[in-house]
Amino acid sequence: MFKKIKQFFKDRNKIQFKILKYFTVFSLIIITVLWLFQIVNLRSFYRYMTIKNINKTADTIEENIDNDQLYLLIKRLAINNDFSIRLFSLNDNKIDISIDNNEFSILLSSLSYLDLMNYYSLTLKNNGQYTLIIEKSTFYNDLYQSDSFKGDVPKELTGFDDHVVFSKVIYDNDQPYLFLGYAQLAPVYATIDILKTQLVIVSSIFMLLTIIFTIFISKRISKPIIDINEQAKKLAEGNYHLNFDNTGYLEINELSSTLNHTASELKKVDELKNELIANISHDLKTPLTLIAGYSEAMIDLPQEMTKENIQIILNEANRLSQLVDDVLTISQVNNSNLNIEEYEITKDIKNIIDRYQRIYFDKFKFEFSYDKDITISADKIKIDQVIYNLLNNAINYSTKANIINIKQIVIDKKVFITFDNYGEKIPEDELPFIFDRYYRSKQNHVRAIAGSGLGLSIVRSNIRLHKGECIVKSNDEITSFTIVLPLG
Repeated sequence: MFKKIKQFFKDRNKIQFKILKYFTVFSLIIITVLWLFQIVNLRSFYRYMTIKNINKTADTIEENIDNDQLYLLIKRLAINNDFSIRLFSLNDNKIDISIDNNEFSILLSSLSYLDLMNYYSLTLKNNGQYTLIIEKSTFYNDLYQSDSFKGDVPKELTGFDDHVVFSKVIYDNDQPYLFLGYAQLAPVYATIDILKTQLVIVSSIFMLLTIIFTIFISKRISKPIIDINEQAKKLAEGNYHLNFDNTGYLEINELSSTLNHTASELKKVDELKNELIANISHDLKTPLTLIAGYSEAMIDLPQEMTKENIQIILNEANRLSQLVDDVLTISQVNNSNLNIEEYEITKDIKNIIDRYQRIYFDKFKFEFSYDKDITISADKIKIDQVIYNLLNNAINYSTKANIINIKQIVIDKKVFITFDNYGEKIPEDELPFIFDRYYRSKQNHVRAIAGSGLGLSIVRSNIRLHKGECIVKSNDEITSFTIVLPLG
């Protein structure tokens, strides 16, 4: 038990310790505020509220000063609030009401005319209100000294402001009246001693409960985070068959969902990576085998060193080079540095098609249709790479007719370029994944012979860098790949 507590306070960077620290600080602030209001400032607050009530009484009298039953009102106010009150009309001296309500009320009723005028003068100098604090030593001026006695004896009363006289000038039709209100403050020292004892007990219990409650809450909060952290370590080690628990508070649920999605995506990437390695290994093995076989044959059989065999070796070497270029390209497609320039894309497509037509003059016919010549701002090298890959894709999958249709059309400040070929239909369930990196179709097409299978992924990546989109449609006769680029 003590070992766990020691470890708890040792690991100060843990969320449990942080929560405990913040809750403890918060609890100390609450306790400090309670002590300030209940103990330190109790007498000051009590005196402030007493003066405020006397002032409020003066306002009530001022509102009813012309009432015939004013005396009854003043008497009731004095009784209800435990005040002594004196009201004196200064100009005509017609009104002089004095209500005695405690043993020291003679202080007000015995005030002479001169005393009242002195109060009036002081009150005017203080903007119509004046407060006089009378210490208890004024009434108990003896020679008592607490140091002369042993044990828990009373302290001297010197400095105790236990009596308040509040004066205010009130008016009735420009007739000034002097209001005097007197209150004897009840002793609060015994109350403060009681409150101190109570607050010590309450504070101790409160701090103990705070620690217990905080430890309990911190464990409830930190447990799902600790569990997720442990699973995340396994995820980092390559274990993608994890299921992060979604039970907990909202943030933990969202984090768990994110990590579950991450694990799923990492699992897909890992599977696709392994598939890519297998595909590339297969694609590399075929030309290497052919190159090695023909080379050995030409070494062993000189008569086999013909132009046709050398051309086969050269073609396979070019294919190896193309495979390597595709792998290097797919590793760089996320580079967002574009060399933007304005150029005529319509003219560029024509030139590329002309080159393909000369190469495949006896195998394919390329037909290009467009509504008008278009100039775009783009990275010409990357867009050319897109066009080359889509043309190669159309050639590789044209199994029913040797015609490749290329169409360009402008709609709503966007240029649509479509590449049509006549071949086998791409299944509907494969269309959403056709542009995915490393994706391999379930259909046994000619891709294994024609290339690495990375071309469409390069197409989509380059188009996305230009804020465009890729669209694919396929039916029993025609498969169409469309790229969409913004104009302007």
